[in-house]
Amino acid sequence: MAFADDDYDFRIEQTEMTAREAKALLGRNIENNRNIRHGKVDQYVRDMLAGNWPITGETVKVSKDGDLLDGQHRLTALLHAAKIRPDIAVPMLVAYNVDASVMPVLDTGLPRGLHDLVGIVGIGGQTHLVAAVVRRVIQWEDGNFIGVSGRNGGVPTHTESLARLDKDVTGFVAAASRGRDLQQARLAPGAPSGTAFYLFAKLDNDQAHTFFDHLLKGANLPETSPILVLRNRLVRADRLRAHEFLALFVRAWNAWRDNRVIAQVMVNTSGGKLTNQNFPQPK
Repeated sequence: MAFADDDYDFRIEQTEMTAREAKALLGRNIENNRNIRHGKVDQYVRDMLAGNWPITGETVKVSKDGDLLDGQHRLTALLHAAKIRPDIAVPMLVAYNVDASVMPVLDTGLPRGLHDLVGIVGIGGQTHLVAAVVRRVIQWEDGNFIGVSGRNGGVPTHTESLARLDKDVTGFVAAASRGRDLQQARLAPGAPSGTAFYLFAKLDNDQAHTFFDHLLKGANLPETSPILVLRNRLVRADRLRAHEFLALFVRAWNAWRDNRVIAQVMVNTSGGKLTNQNFPQPK
């Protein structure tokens, strides 16, 4: 399939791009193109291998002299994907005879964030929080409890995130709502709070709501209640990172579920700094 403009000898062709073709184009990559962002390449590789690479209208751009102006991340990802699946080919649009003068304005538009896509698929309000909780849950399910370096060395792709959201829209919206409750009460940020609720609700939805209700109100709780101990800790929390908030939630939840009396709830244990290996698991 091809689209052309006779006045400028400009044309767009749809092709099933192979690794050999990608390598040839990358061989003409202009010297002043951007440095490769390996996290973005990793995202593209996962989507390509999963078959989540539709034609979106975005083109790989080649100049009148045959130089690659735009598309190096997509093409580099295809080379990496071919190391795993040598016969892979992905659909791409290639724009030929593009004037090199367009370089200063390439990729200067406002990127569409996951929260924008969440809104597009029909979730009104709280789109930022829903998106944040979805990403964090994907990392958690991958065993990345700290959540700093992301999924397999990179953050979840939009496709991966939307697919996970689609499996449990109601659950994620409820989690974002409870996260917003704590955020508005200035007890904890919405993302780790919502993530904690999502994880707890998968174990016992009613108890998760009860836990969060008591945490918000803080009334009629004994001094040694794990929920009150957590609430007091959150009130004085200072400069905690998202995964540290999450660890506090999990430790208090587990103590409450076990009917244990505690005097304090801590981020770290005697084992030292939190890692993916010693991170507390809700039960």
